[in-house]
Amino acid sequence: MHSPLPDAALDQIFRTARTYRRSADAWLPKSVTDEQIRAIYDLAKLGPTSANCEENVAQTMAAPVHHAGVDALFFAVGAVKSNFLINIGYGNPAVIRPREERYAFDEACRIV
Repeated sequence: MHSPLPDAALDQIFRTARTYRRSADAWLPKSVTDEQIRAIYDLAKLGPTSANCEENVAQTMAAPVHHAGVDALFFAVGAVKSNFLINIGYGNPAVIRPREERYAFDEACRIV
C-alpha cells in the first residue's frame, strides 16, 4: 500500500492551489521551458481518461461507500440527493489492469 502524500504536497495540489484567470495580469512575464512543458505533459497524460467511464458506474456502486448509502444516511427525507460521488475504500492491487498506452509528447503536443 502506498503512503499518504505529505501535507505540503496536498496543500500545493489541493488546499492552496488556485486558477490564474480573468485578467491580463494573471500570468507573470516569466518563461516556461520546453523541459517544464514536457514534464507537465508527462504527468497530465497519466490522469483519468474516457476509458475510465466504461466501468465507473459499476465500480462506484461496488465501493464500500456509495450513492444509496450516502442518500439514506444524509438525505433520508428525499428532497435532496447526492450528485458528487468519490470512490472511497482500499483498492485491491491484484485487479489493476496495465495502464493503457498514452501518446508521447511529440504525438500529442507542439510547442509554438
